[in-house]
Amino acid sequence: MPITPLEYSALWRPIEDWHYRACVNSLTKSMVDQGYKPKSVRSAVRVVGAFIEWKNERDKSDPKQLTYYEIDRFIAVLAAAGTLRNGDRAALERLRAELLRAGALFHPPTVSDRRSDLEALYKVELRRRGVRLPNDRLAWS
Repeated sequence: MPITPLEYSALWRPIEDWHYRACVNSLTKSMVDQGYKPKSVRSAVRVVGAFIEWKNERDKSDPKQLTYYEIDRFIAVLAAAGTLRNGDRAALERLRAELLRAGALFHPPTVSDRRSDLEALYKVELRRRGVRLPNDRLAWS
C-alpha cells in the first residue's frame, strides 16, 4: 500500500509555513530512523500541527516567539478537553527537545532554593559575629 508523503498530506499544512519547520523535519526523520511505524509518525505530526494552530491562534502578534512552558500549557489544554491521545505528550516533548537542540528554545532559569539561600546568609552572619559552626572548616582553617 503506497503511503502519501507527509509533505503532501493535510496534516502538514500548519507546519508548512512555521518558522521552526526544520525541527519538525528533524523530529520525523529521527522517528523514522528509530523504527517508529508510519501511524505513530503521522500521529506526532498531527499533534505538532495542532500545537502550531493553537500557538498561532493564541499569539497572533508574534507566533515565532516560543517559551519553554508553552508545550506544557498545550498538553494541559488537551488534557482538560479530554482529547489527549496516547503518544501526544511524548511527541510534544520530542518536539521540545528538537527545539532546544536547535536553539529555538532555552531552558528556563532555575530558581534557587530560598531556604538554602537563607541558611547560607545566616551562616555568613554567624561567622561575621565570630560564632564557630560545627563542620565549618573553611571559616577556621
